[in-house]
Amino acid sequence: MYSHLAEDRKNFKIVGKYYNKFLDDMLLGILAEDFVLIGSDTGVGKSEFAYSIAFENSIDKKVHLFALEADHNEPYYRKLYKLIAEEYYANPPYSKLDMSYRNYITNSIDVSEYEKKALVKMEEYYKLKVHYRGIKFDINDLILEINKIVKGDGCDLIVLDHIDYFDLNHAENENMQVAQIMNTLRQVNQTYKIPIIVISHMRKKGNKKQLIPTVDDFFGTSNKVKQVKTIITMARDFELTNIKAGEYGTLFQVPKLRVGGGEYFVGRTIYDRKKNSYHDNYELCTLKNYGETLELLERSKYPSWADQTLQTNLSLI
Repeated sequence: MYSHLAEDRKNFKIVGKYYNKFLDDMLLGILAEDFVLIGSDTGVGKSEFAYSIAFENSIDKKVHLFALEADHNEPYYRKLYKLIAEEYYANPPYSKLDMSYRNYITNSIDVSEYEKKALVKMEEYYKLKVHYRGIKFDINDLILEINKIVKGDGCDLIVLDHIDYFDLNHAENENMQVAQIMNTLRQVNQTYKIPIIVISHMRKKGNKKQLIPTVDDFFGTSNKVKQVKTIITMARDFELTNIKAGEYGTLFQVPKLRVGGGEYFVGRTIYDRKKNSYHDNYELCTLKNYGETLELLERSKYPSWADQTLQTNLSLI
């Protein structure tokens, strides 16, 4: 009667990565049937994180990024800058050029020496297909594009940045339309076994002292969180942030994890804005006082999935 379960379990395969050390240690990666919701306040870096997931997985997979918030070619420019920065910082001593994405995109710095190599690498490795919003993008446009993808070359991963940029019919109930979008994505996820990662805005927190958003802080909460299997929330860690050095402390939590159960750990890491990437090192923390304070977890209490070679010296809390 249950003999098929062992065979069915083989479908739970890891097909991609988050390219974030904490999340990949904890979640092992992206499963074939994952439906993931990622949210944060404005300015924490959720779009940059979405682009990173899409690009890095596109090296050996068919990945489609719906960049509904982005200008045309913006995801490609951001990835190209990241490759330029990697080349620049790999060859010390560094010049006095102020390396930043804004200076790059406005031609305020001369990076031609590094751009040529970056373009070659980008052409060779990254096969990401990006879909833009255009004049409009509604549920019917989404269905049309997904049908083209499935009937075409196929797809291994869909990243949607972000769901709050869909055009809605103001004559109809907004929550019902959001529910329809989520249901459509869920059907695609289940029918074609394509993992889908959705980025979402957060509404203002009820408790302003709360360090990291909860599942209750998503716009259209019930219509989003009940459909997905995994929820990842992000927040700025101001104690780890050094603006002059271009280092921005970032907190990650997984408040919903259907496959494996919910976790209470918070991963604390640094985003390097000069290179547009996260550090590999992270610390594990827990939230105290109703989410208002962080407590650094003792190394002896680290779970088995945490990288035991980590140097937990980002800072003192």
